[in-house]
Amino acid sequence: MDCFTWNQNINFEVDASLKTVDVVFDVDLTCFETYKVFVSEEEIKCEDDKVWQGSFWRNVTPTNTIVRETFSNLTSGVDYHIAIRPGDKRCTDCLKDLSNPKCKGCVCHIKNFAISPALVESNVLKSPEVTNSYLTVLLGVTFSIVAVLLLLLVIVAFRRRHNLRNRDPNMQSFVCESSTSSSGHLMEDLSIRNSPLLVSFLYSRDCLQHIQVVEALAQFLRINFGVDVLLDVEQEHEIIINPEGWVQSLVDCSSRSNKKIIIIESEGAVKRQWARQQGESLKSTSDHLDSLFMYGLSAITSDLTRASSDYDHLLVLRFPYTPTVYVLDHIVPNRRYLIPDHLSDLYHSLFQSAELNIQSSQGLVEQWQQSPSYMDLVHALKEMEKITTDNPNYLDEYLFKE
Repeated sequence: MDCFTWNQNINFEVDASLKTVDVVFDVDLTCFETYKVFVSEEEIKCEDDKVWQGSFWRNVTPTNTIVRETFSNLTSGVDYHIAIRPGDKRCTDCLKDLSNPKCKGCVCHIKNFAISPALVESNVLKSPEVTNSYLTVLLGVTFSIVAVLLLLLVIVAFRRRHNLRNRDPNMQSFVCESSTSSSGHLMEDLSIRNSPLLVSFLYSRDCLQHIQVVEALAQFLRINFGVDVLLDVEQEHEIIINPEGWVQSLVDCSSRSNKKIIIIESEGAVKRQWARQQGESLKSTSDHLDSLFMYGLSAITSDLTRASSDYDHLLVLRFPYTPTVYVLDHIVPNRRYLIPDHLSDLYHSLFQSAELNIQSSQGLVEQWQQSPSYMDLVHALKEMEKITTDNPNYLDEYLFKE
């Protein structure tokens, strides 16, 4: 298999106004399962191990021969360096020496680009005379519009008062109730808009230690990201009353705009999905919350178009102890977050309006790493990694076919 040309064609599509760049590169789906993309303001070298051990590379699992990755919150006038290489495990030791036959195709390429400050600032680099003239016209138009609106409001108020006086008295109470109801809905919408981001967790309860990892991650996000978390173990009373209704609300984003859904891509989650695709069902030996995951996954994948393209609301997270062969089908296939390595990327995706550059992201990561909740997360991950190392088939003890 000749994989040496997997990424010879790398292009950039820079949007100076939004300070974003789309990195577009070609891949051969028969060569590698994953690719790693790293962005830096500092000059980087592919053979530098520290580059690939940090928190700022992105893991990409292509489903098409053309891959497009978007990087945002960039700084104008800065030269950026992007490194792309295959992410398969067999390429890990091939950065410095490609002579080993197993390293065939494990080529790393670096490209450079910059966002022109002239494009970003062109709207403000005007002479004072032009600016003042523009402001005068703008203010004149604004005052005219305001005057017309005030006149319309007076006319509407007069007509409304006249109609109410001539209306059936029994109808006036209905008008008041409708007005109160509309006001209530408006206040409710404002309350939701001003409330913290809500992050719901959908995951397979593979084993007790895996559950503890998920709980540690939820606690970390709650403390360090400042989000509200919706987690099954904290809602058992509501789940007992109506489990299917609770899961529907867990994965529904239509009633709340500031909501994201985190789906944990674990070995048990993928094996459950595979079993469902074959008309079978895997169950846990003892967990009374076990059925929630497949309820939620079925609800999400009932609309395959949304499941595969809704990168704004669906975020798939993985942990290091899950083998790369286990990948959920049909769910935002081109993006995965490896925790804890991709915490800064996760932060960017949860808060899309945050204007953070690479230095501020690195500062956040260093701050997070000092928190007790981060240490609890790392400890839980190590305990789970020990289980999978000592017994790679540990899941056979927890899941069985119905």
